[in-house]
Amino acid sequence: MLRGVSHMKCKAVLLLAVGVMAGGVLLCSACGGSGEESSKGTATATTAVTATAATTATTGASPAKTPVPAVSGARGIGVFPSDINFGETLRAGEYFRTIGVLNNEDAAQTFSVQFDGDAAPWLSIVDPNDRTKVLDTVSAPAKDQGRVFLRLLVPADVPNGKYTGVVRVLTTVDEKNTGGGSGVGVNVGAEISVTLNLTGTQNVAGSLVDVTAGDVETGSPFRIKTTVQNSGNVQVNPQIDLQVLDLKGAVVGTASFSEGPVYPDEIKILAPEWDTTGQQTGERIARVSVKFGNVDLGTKEVHFNIMPLGTLTRSGALEGLTLEGSPSVGSVVKVVALFRNTGQIDARAQFLGEVFLDSVRVDAVTSDELLVVPGGVLPLELFVHVTQDGTYKVQGKVNYEGKETDVQELVFTVGGGGGLPTWAIIAGVVVAVLLLLSGGLAWGLLRRLPHPPRPEA
Repeated sequence: MLRGVSHMKCKAVLLLAVGVMAGGVLLCSACGGSGEESSKGTATATTAVTATAATTATTGASPAKTPVPAVSGARGIGVFPSDINFGETLRAGEYFRTIGVLNNEDAAQTFSVQFDGDAAPWLSIVDPNDRTKVLDTVSAPAKDQGRVFLRLLVPADVPNGKYTGVVRVLTTVDEKNTGGGSGVGVNVGAEISVTLNLTGTQNVAGSLVDVTAGDVETGSPFRIKTTVQNSGNVQVNPQIDLQVLDLKGAVVGTASFSEGPVYPDEIKILAPEWDTTGQQTGERIARVSVKFGNVDLGTKEVHFNIMPLGTLTRSGALEGLTLEGSPSVGSVVKVVALFRNTGQIDARAQFLGEVFLDSVRVDAVTSDELLVVPGGVLPLELFVHVTQDGTYKVQGKVNYEGKETDVQELVFTVGGGGGLPTWAIIAGVVVAVLLLLSGGLAWGLLRRLPHPPRPEA
Protein backbone atom coordinates (compact mmCIF):
# COMPACT_ATOMS: atom_id res chain seq x y z
CA MET A 1 0.00 0.00 0.00
CA LEU A 2 2.70 2.46 1.00
CA ARG A 3 4.81 1.54 -2.03
CA GLY A 4 1.82 2.29 -4.30
CA VAL A 5 1.26 5.66 -2.70
CA SER A 6 4.92 6.56 -3.10
CA HIS A 7 4.84 5.52 -6.73
CA MET A 8 1.79 7.71 -7.44
CA LYS A 9 3.43 10.58 -5.61
CA CYS A 10 6.52 10.34 -7.81
CA LYS A 11 4.39 10.32 -10.98
CA ALA A 12 2.50 13.41 -9.83
CA VAL A 13 5.71 15.31 -9.05
CA LEU A 14 7.19 14.32 -12.43
CA LEU A 15 4.03 15.43 -14.28
CA LEU A 16 4.08 18.75 -12.44
CA ALA A 17 7.73 19.40 -13.34
CA VAL A 18 7.24 18.51 -17.01
CA GLY A 19 4.15 20.70 -17.26
CA VAL A 20 5.86 23.74 -15.76
CA MET A 21 9.02 23.36 -17.88
CA ALA A 22 7.16 22.75 -21.15
CA GLY A 23 4.79 25.63 -20.50
CA GLY A 24 7.69 27.98 -19.83
CA VAL A 25 9.57 26.91 -22.95
CA LEU A 26 6.53 27.30 -25.19
CA LEU A 27 5.68 30.67 -23.71
CA CYS A 28 9.21 31.90 -24.38
CA SER A 29 9.13 30.56 -27.94
CA ALA A 30 5.74 32.10 -28.67
CA CYS A 31 6.87 35.49 -27.41
CA GLY A 32 10.03 35.42 -29.49
CA GLY A 33 12.33 35.38 -26.46
CA SER A 34 15.32 33.70 -28.03
CA GLY A 35 17.77 35.35 -25.69
CA GLU A 36 19.54 37.15 -28.57
CA GLU A 37 19.45 40.89 -29.14
CA SER A 38 19.46 42.31 -32.66
CA SER A 39 20.73 45.85 -33.01
CA LYS A 40 19.00 46.00 -36.41
CA GLY A 41 15.60 45.58 -34.79
CA THR A 42 15.95 48.75 -32.73
CA ALA A 43 16.90 51.16 -35.50
CA THR A 44 14.66 54.14 -36.20
CA ALA A 45 13.65 55.64 -39.52
CA THR A 46 13.49 59.34 -40.33
CA THR A 47 9.94 60.46 -39.58
CA ALA A 48 8.37 62.93 -41.95
CA VAL A 49 5.10 64.90 -41.97
CA THR A 50 1.86 64.02 -40.19
CA ALA A 51 -0.98 66.54 -40.33
CA THR A 52 -4.75 66.86 -40.23
CA ALA A 53 -6.77 67.81 -43.27
CA ALA A 54 -6.90 71.41 -42.07
CA THR A 55 -3.18 71.86 -41.31
CA THR A 56 0.20 70.63 -42.53
CA ALA A 57 2.74 70.68 -39.71
CA THR A 58 6.10 69.02 -39.34
CA THR A 59 6.11 66.71 -36.36
CA GLY A 60 9.12 64.52 -37.01
CA ALA A 61 12.86 64.97 -36.71
CA SER A 62 14.88 66.89 -39.28
CA PRO A 63 16.04 64.69 -42.16
CA ALA A 64 19.35 63.03 -41.36
CA LYS A 65 22.23 63.66 -43.74
CA THR A 66 22.63 60.05 -44.81
CA PRO A 67 22.61 58.19 -48.13
CA VAL A 68 19.55 56.26 -46.94
CA PRO A 69 16.38 58.08 -48.14
CA ALA A 70 14.28 59.97 -45.62
CA VAL A 71 11.37 57.65 -44.76
CA SER A 72 8.03 58.10 -43.06
CA GLY A 73 7.62 55.29 -40.55
CA ALA A 74 3.84 55.77 -40.72
CA ARG A 75 3.34 54.67 -44.30
CA GLY A 76 6.76 53.73 -45.64
CA ILE A 77 6.99 56.81 -47.87
CA GLY A 78 10.52 57.79 -48.81
CA VAL A 79 12.14 60.69 -50.62
CA PHE A 80 15.69 61.20 -51.83
CA PRO A 81 17.93 63.04 -51.48
CA SER A 82 17.11 64.33 -48.00
CA ASP A 83 18.61 67.75 -48.75
CA ILE A 84 19.54 69.76 -51.86
CA ASN A 85 22.10 72.57 -51.95
CA PHE A 86 21.97 74.59 -55.17
CA GLY A 87 25.13 76.42 -54.11
CA GLU A 88 25.97 79.71 -55.84
CA THR A 89 23.00 80.89 -57.91
CA LEU A 90 22.19 84.01 -59.91
CA ARG A 91 19.15 86.21 -60.31
CA ALA A 92 17.00 85.07 -63.25
CA GLY A 93 18.88 81.76 -63.23
CA GLU A 94 17.17 78.39 -63.77
CA TYR A 95 18.49 75.25 -62.03
CA PHE A 96 17.41 71.62 -61.88
CA ARG A 97 17.91 68.70 -59.50
CA THR A 98 16.46 65.16 -59.55
CA ILE A 99 14.25 64.06 -56.66
CA GLY A 100 12.80 60.59 -56.12
CA VAL A 101 9.74 59.29 -54.26
CA LEU A 102 9.63 55.71 -52.94
CA ASN A 103 6.23 54.01 -52.78
CA ASN A 104 6.13 51.21 -50.20
CA GLU A 105 2.48 50.31 -50.80
CA ASP A 106 1.07 47.35 -52.75
CA ALA A 107 -0.68 49.70 -55.19
CA ALA A 108 0.45 52.64 -57.30
CA GLN A 109 0.25 56.01 -55.55
CA THR A 110 0.09 59.65 -56.59
CA PHE A 111 1.82 62.10 -54.26
CA SER A 112 1.12 65.82 -53.98
CA VAL A 113 3.96 68.30 -53.51
CA GLN A 114 4.02 71.42 -51.34
CA PHE A 115 6.72 74.06 -50.88
CA ASP A 116 7.57 76.16 -47.85
CA GLY A 117 10.23 78.65 -46.76
CA ASP A 118 11.87 81.73 -48.30
CA ALA A 119 12.56 79.95 -51.60
CA ALA A 120 9.09 78.36 -51.90
CA PRO A 121 7.79 80.75 -54.61
CA TRP A 122 10.79 79.90 -56.80
CA LEU A 123 10.40 76.10 -56.61
CA SER A 124 8.36 73.73 -58.77
CA ILE A 125 8.51 70.17 -60.08
CA VAL A 126 8.73 69.48 -63.80
CA ASP A 127 8.69 66.52 -66.18
CA PRO A 128 12.26 65.16 -66.64
CA ASN A 129 11.53 64.63 -70.34
CA ASP A 130 10.05 68.11 -70.81
CA ARG A 131 11.39 70.72 -68.41
CA THR A 132 8.79 73.26 -69.53
CA LYS A 133 5.95 71.06 -68.22
CA VAL A 134 5.16 71.93 -64.60
CA LEU A 135 3.63 69.09 -62.55
CA ASP A 136 1.35 69.10 -59.51
CA THR A 137 1.90 65.49 -58.47
CA VAL A 138 4.44 62.66 -58.56
CA SER A 139 3.32 59.12 -59.44
CA ALA A 140 5.09 55.96 -58.33
CA PRO A 141 4.19 52.33 -59.17
CA ALA A 142 3.60 49.78 -56.43
CA LYS A 143 6.80 48.92 -54.52
CA ASP A 144 8.77 51.21 -56.82
CA GLN A 145 9.87 54.81 -57.23
CA GLY A 146 8.95 57.86 -59.26
CA ARG A 147 11.39 60.61 -60.29
CA VAL A 148 10.90 64.23 -61.29
CA PHE A 149 13.04 67.35 -61.61
CA LEU A 150 12.95 70.00 -58.92
CA ARG A 151 13.27 73.36 -60.70
CA LEU A 152 14.60 76.51 -59.08
CA LEU A 153 13.77 79.70 -60.99
CA VAL A 154 15.24 82.72 -59.21
CA PRO A 155 13.51 86.10 -59.78
CA ALA A 156 15.48 88.98 -61.27
CA ASP A 157 14.70 91.45 -58.48
CA VAL A 158 15.70 89.71 -55.22
CA PRO A 159 18.72 90.75 -53.14
CA ASN A 160 21.83 88.65 -52.63
CA GLY A 161 21.84 86.32 -49.64
CA LYS A 162 21.21 82.80 -48.40
CA TYR A 163 17.72 81.36 -48.89
CA THR A 164 16.13 78.15 -47.67
CA GLY A 165 13.05 76.11 -48.49
CA VAL A 166 11.30 72.80 -47.91
CA VAL A 167 9.79 70.36 -50.41
CA ARG A 168 7.03 68.24 -48.87
CA VAL A 169 5.91 65.10 -50.68
CA LEU A 170 2.51 64.06 -49.30
CA THR A 171 -0.08 61.36 -49.68
CA THR A 172 -3.59 61.51 -48.19
CA VAL A 173 -4.95 58.49 -46.32
CA ASP A 174 -8.37 57.97 -44.72
CA GLU A 175 -8.62 57.13 -41.05
CA LYS A 176 -11.80 56.21 -39.13
CA ASN A 177 -12.91 58.36 -36.24
CA THR A 178 -13.36 55.90 -33.40
CA GLY A 179 -16.14 58.02 -31.85
CA GLY A 180 -18.47 58.64 -34.76
CA GLY A 181 -17.02 56.40 -37.45
CA SER A 182 -16.49 59.23 -39.95
CA GLY A 183 -13.48 59.32 -42.30
CA VAL A 184 -10.76 61.90 -41.66
CA GLY A 185 -8.13 62.89 -44.26
CA VAL A 186 -4.59 62.70 -42.92
CA ASN A 187 -1.55 63.94 -44.86
CA VAL A 188 1.50 61.74 -44.44
CA GLY A 189 4.79 62.28 -46.19
CA ALA A 190 8.45 63.25 -46.11
CA GLU A 191 10.56 66.35 -46.61
CA ILE A 192 13.55 67.58 -48.62
CA SER A 193 15.39 70.66 -47.36
CA VAL A 194 16.60 73.20 -49.95
CA THR A 195 19.33 75.83 -49.63
CA LEU A 196 20.87 78.30 -52.08
CA ASN A 197 23.23 81.27 -52.00
CA LEU A 198 22.20 84.08 -54.32
CA THR A 199 25.13 86.04 -55.76
CA GLY A 200 25.23 89.04 -58.06
CA THR A 201 27.92 88.47 -60.70
CA GLN A 202 27.84 85.66 -63.25
CA ASN A 203 31.15 84.05 -64.07
CA VAL A 204 31.21 81.32 -66.74
CA ALA A 205 34.61 79.65 -66.74
CA GLY A 206 36.05 76.17 -67.03
CA SER A 207 38.58 73.91 -68.67
CA LEU A 208 38.78 70.79 -70.81
CA VAL A 209 40.87 68.59 -68.52
CA ASP A 210 41.23 65.39 -70.53
CA VAL A 211 39.81 63.21 -73.29
CA THR A 212 40.25 59.43 -73.27
CA ALA A 213 38.83 56.58 -75.33
CA GLY A 214 39.39 52.85 -75.58
CA ASP A 215 39.17 50.56 -78.57
CA VAL A 216 35.73 49.55 -79.70
CA GLU A 217 34.21 46.75 -81.76
CA THR A 218 32.34 47.65 -84.91
CA GLY A 219 28.64 48.01 -84.21
CA SER A 220 29.23 48.90 -80.54
CA PRO A 221 28.90 52.45 -79.17
CA PHE A 222 32.16 54.40 -79.06
CA ARG A 223 32.32 56.32 -75.77
CA ILE A 224 34.45 59.44 -75.52
CA LYS A 225 35.21 60.04 -71.84
CA THR A 226 35.54 63.82 -71.62
CA THR A 227 36.63 65.39 -68.32
CA VAL A 228 35.61 69.02 -67.78
CA GLN A 229 35.93 71.40 -64.84
CA ASN A 230 33.50 74.20 -63.99
CA SER A 231 35.54 76.93 -62.29
CA GLY A 232 32.77 79.57 -62.55
CA ASN A 233 29.94 80.38 -60.17
CA VAL A 234 27.00 79.12 -62.27
CA GLN A 235 25.98 75.70 -63.48
CA VAL A 236 26.54 75.05 -67.18
CA ASN A 237 25.44 72.56 -69.81
CA PRO A 238 28.54 71.68 -71.88
CA GLN A 239 28.33 71.40 -75.65
CA ILE A 240 30.57 68.64 -77.03
CA ASP A 241 31.40 68.41 -80.74
CA LEU A 242 33.07 65.27 -82.11
CA GLN A 243 34.90 64.66 -85.37
CA VAL A 244 36.19 61.18 -86.24
CA LEU A 245 39.05 61.14 -88.76
CA ASP A 246 41.06 58.43 -90.46
CA LEU A 247 44.86 58.55 -90.38
CA LYS A 248 44.91 60.64 -93.59
CA GLY A 249 42.86 63.36 -91.89
CA ALA A 250 39.62 62.67 -93.74
CA VAL A 251 36.47 63.12 -91.63
CA VAL A 252 34.52 59.83 -91.45
CA GLY A 253 32.00 60.81 -88.79
CA THR A 254 30.64 63.73 -86.76
CA ALA A 255 28.32 64.17 -83.80
CA SER A 256 27.26 66.81 -81.28
CA PHE A 257 26.16 66.27 -77.72
CA SER A 258 24.52 68.58 -75.18
CA GLU A 259 25.56 67.40 -71.74
CA GLY A 260 25.03 68.62 -68.22
CA PRO A 261 24.58 70.11 -65.89
CA VAL A 262 28.04 70.67 -64.42
CA TYR A 263 27.88 72.60 -61.16
CA PRO A 264 30.29 75.26 -59.88
CA ASP A 265 33.63 73.81 -58.68
CA GLU A 266 32.68 70.40 -60.06
CA ILE A 267 34.97 68.17 -62.11
CA LYS A 268 32.83 65.81 -64.15
CA ILE A 269 33.49 62.99 -66.59
CA LEU A 270 31.03 62.99 -69.49
CA ALA A 271 30.70 59.93 -71.73
CA PRO A 272 28.73 60.69 -74.92
CA GLU A 273 28.34 57.79 -77.36
CA TRP A 274 28.93 57.62 -81.10
CA ASP A 275 27.41 54.80 -83.16
CA THR A 276 30.05 52.77 -85.07
CA THR A 277 27.51 50.77 -87.08
CA GLY A 278 28.67 50.57 -90.70
CA GLN A 279 32.15 51.90 -89.93
CA GLN A 280 35.25 50.20 -91.36
CA THR A 281 37.75 48.66 -88.98
CA GLY A 282 41.11 50.31 -88.36
CA GLU A 283 42.75 53.13 -86.43
CA ARG A 284 40.88 56.41 -86.01
CA ILE A 285 41.36 59.85 -84.45
CA ALA A 286 38.67 61.39 -82.21
CA ARG A 287 38.79 65.20 -82.13
CA VAL A 288 36.73 66.61 -79.27
CA SER A 289 35.81 70.29 -78.75
CA VAL A 290 33.92 71.59 -75.68
CA LYS A 291 32.09 74.87 -74.98
CA PHE A 292 30.44 76.32 -71.88
CA GLY A 293 27.88 78.49 -73.58
CA ASN A 294 29.92 80.99 -75.59
CA VAL A 295 33.13 80.13 -73.75
CA ASP A 296 35.38 77.82 -75.78
CA LEU A 297 37.28 75.36 -73.56
CA GLY A 298 39.45 74.07 -76.40
CA THR A 299 40.00 70.90 -78.44
CA LYS A 300 41.79 67.62 -77.74
CA GLU A 301 42.51 64.53 -79.85
CA VAL A 302 42.81 60.86 -78.98
CA HIS A 303 43.57 57.78 -81.12
CA PHE A 304 41.49 54.60 -80.97
CA ASN A 305 40.82 51.46 -83.01
CA ILE A 306 37.61 50.06 -84.47
CA MET A 307 38.01 46.30 -84.10
CA PRO A 308 36.19 43.36 -85.72
CA LEU A 309 33.20 42.08 -83.78
CA GLY A 310 34.21 39.58 -81.07
CA THR A 311 37.82 40.81 -80.75
CA LEU A 312 37.53 42.36 -77.28
CA THR A 313 36.62 40.28 -74.27
CA ARG A 314 33.70 41.21 -72.05
CA SER A 315 33.85 40.00 -68.46
CA GLY A 316 32.85 41.24 -65.05
CA ALA A 317 32.36 40.15 -61.47
CA LEU A 318 29.87 40.92 -58.72
CA GLU A 319 32.21 41.31 -55.76
CA GLY A 320 29.59 41.39 -53.05
CA LEU A 321 26.43 42.89 -51.58
CA THR A 322 26.53 45.16 -48.55
CA LEU A 323 23.81 46.72 -46.41
CA GLU A 324 23.95 50.40 -45.48
CA GLY A 325 22.04 51.61 -42.45
CA SER A 326 20.01 49.74 -39.84
CA PRO A 327 16.69 48.38 -41.14
CA SER A 328 13.46 48.74 -39.19
CA VAL A 329 9.81 48.17 -40.06
CA GLY A 330 8.55 50.96 -42.33
CA SER A 331 12.01 51.98 -43.52
CA VAL A 332 13.74 51.74 -46.87
CA VAL A 333 17.34 50.51 -46.71
CA LYS A 334 20.07 50.77 -49.31
CA VAL A 335 21.92 47.71 -50.59
CA VAL A 336 25.10 48.24 -52.60
CA ALA A 337 26.21 45.73 -55.26
CA LEU A 338 29.92 46.16 -56.07
CA PHE A 339 30.65 45.40 -59.74
CA ARG A 340 34.12 45.15 -61.31
CA ASN A 341 34.64 45.35 -65.08
CA THR A 342 37.38 42.78 -65.76
CA GLY A 343 37.00 42.95 -69.55
CA GLN A 344 38.71 44.98 -72.27
CA ILE A 345 35.78 47.20 -73.19
CA ASP A 346 33.39 49.64 -71.49
CA ALA A 347 30.25 48.08 -70.10
CA ARG A 348 26.93 49.41 -68.91
CA ALA A 349 26.07 47.45 -65.78
CA GLN A 350 22.77 47.02 -63.92
CA PHE A 351 21.89 44.90 -60.88
CA LEU A 352 18.78 42.72 -61.29
CA GLY A 353 17.49 41.00 -58.18
CA GLU A 354 14.67 39.75 -55.98
CA VAL A 355 13.73 40.24 -52.33
CA PHE A 356 12.52 37.35 -50.16
CA LEU A 357 10.86 37.67 -46.75
CA ASP A 358 10.99 34.45 -44.71
CA SER A 359 11.63 32.50 -47.96
CA VAL A 360 8.65 34.10 -49.78
CA ARG A 361 9.38 36.36 -52.77
CA VAL A 362 7.95 39.81 -52.04
CA ASP A 363 9.63 42.23 -54.46
CA ALA A 364 11.93 42.77 -57.44
CA VAL A 365 14.76 45.32 -57.26
CA THR A 366 16.99 46.92 -59.88
CA SER A 367 19.70 49.54 -59.86
CA ASP A 368 20.31 52.35 -62.32
CA GLU A 369 22.37 51.33 -65.35
CA LEU A 370 25.87 52.80 -65.03
CA LEU A 371 28.93 52.89 -67.30
CA VAL A 372 31.96 51.00 -65.95
CA VAL A 373 35.33 51.39 -67.67
CA PRO A 374 37.73 48.41 -68.07
CA GLY A 375 39.31 47.70 -64.71
CA GLY A 376 36.84 49.98 -62.97
CA VAL A 377 34.84 49.15 -59.84
CA LEU A 378 31.46 50.79 -59.34
CA PRO A 379 28.76 50.53 -56.63
CA LEU A 380 25.28 49.81 -57.96
CA GLU A 381 22.62 51.02 -55.51
CA LEU A 382 19.21 49.48 -54.91
CA PHE A 383 16.57 50.08 -52.25
CA VAL A 384 14.67 47.48 -50.21
CA HIS A 385 11.33 48.22 -48.51
CA VAL A 386 11.13 46.76 -44.98
CA THR A 387 7.45 46.06 -44.44
CA GLN A 388 7.49 43.81 -41.36
CA ASP A 389 9.71 41.86 -39.01
CA GLY A 390 11.40 38.83 -40.49
CA THR A 391 14.44 37.52 -42.31
CA TYR A 392 15.11 39.28 -45.62
CA LYS A 393 17.20 37.92 -48.47
CA VAL A 394 18.32 40.02 -51.43
CA GLN A 395 19.42 37.77 -54.30
CA GLY A 396 20.53 38.76 -57.77
CA LYS A 397 23.17 39.34 -60.43
CA VAL A 398 24.61 42.10 -62.60
CA ASN A 399 23.77 42.31 -66.30
CA TYR A 400 26.46 44.05 -68.34
CA GLU A 401 26.00 44.48 -72.09
CA GLY A 402 23.94 41.25 -72.27
CA LYS A 403 26.30 39.15 -70.12
CA GLU A 404 25.65 38.24 -66.49
CA THR A 405 27.66 37.65 -63.34
CA ASP A 406 27.18 34.83 -60.85
CA VAL A 407 24.26 35.18 -58.44
CA GLN A 408 25.00 36.46 -54.95
CA GLU A 409 22.80 37.06 -51.93
CA LEU A 410 22.61 39.17 -48.78
CA VAL A 411 20.59 38.16 -45.70
CA PHE A 412 19.55 40.46 -42.85
CA THR A 413 17.04 40.17 -40.03
CA VAL A 414 14.60 42.73 -38.67
CA GLY A 415 12.95 42.27 -35.27
CA GLY A 416 15.17 39.58 -33.76
CA GLY A 417 14.95 36.62 -36.11
CA GLY A 418 11.74 36.66 -38.05
CA GLY A 419 9.37 35.84 -35.16
CA LEU A 420 6.57 33.26 -35.30
CA PRO A 421 3.32 33.24 -37.25
CA THR A 422 0.27 34.38 -35.28
CA TRP A 423 -1.25 30.90 -35.27
CA ALA A 424 1.95 29.46 -33.78
CA ILE A 425 1.98 32.06 -31.00
CA ILE A 426 -1.67 31.36 -30.12
CA ALA A 427 -1.13 27.59 -30.21
CA GLY A 428 1.96 27.91 -28.02
CA VAL A 429 0.13 29.95 -25.43
CA VAL A 430 -2.85 27.51 -25.38
CA VAL A 431 -0.59 24.48 -24.98
CA ALA A 432 1.43 26.22 -22.29
CA VAL A 433 -1.74 27.06 -20.32
CA LEU A 434 -3.03 23.48 -20.64
CA LEU A 435 0.25 22.08 -19.41
CA LEU A 436 0.29 24.45 -16.47
CA LEU A 437 -3.28 23.40 -15.62
CA SER A 438 -2.31 19.74 -15.82
CA GLY A 439 0.57 20.46 -13.48
CA GLY A 440 -1.84 22.12 -11.05
CA LEU A 441 -4.18 19.13 -11.18
CA ALA A 442 -1.28 16.82 -10.49
CA TRP A 443 -0.29 18.90 -7.49
CA GLY A 444 -3.88 18.76 -6.19
CA LEU A 445 -3.91 15.00 -6.60
CA LEU A 446 -0.64 14.78 -4.76
CA ARG A 447 -2.05 16.70 -1.79
CA ARG A 448 -5.07 14.36 -1.56
CA LEU A 449 -3.04 11.16 -1.40
CA PRO A 450 -2.86 9.48 2.05
CA HIS A 451 0.44 9.99 3.82
CA PRO A 452 2.19 6.95 5.34
CA PRO A 453 2.30 6.85 9.14
CA ARG A 454 5.47 8.13 10.63
CA PRO A 455 7.62 5.43 12.20
CA GLU A 456 7.47 5.38 15.98
CA ALA A 457 10.57 6.46 17.80
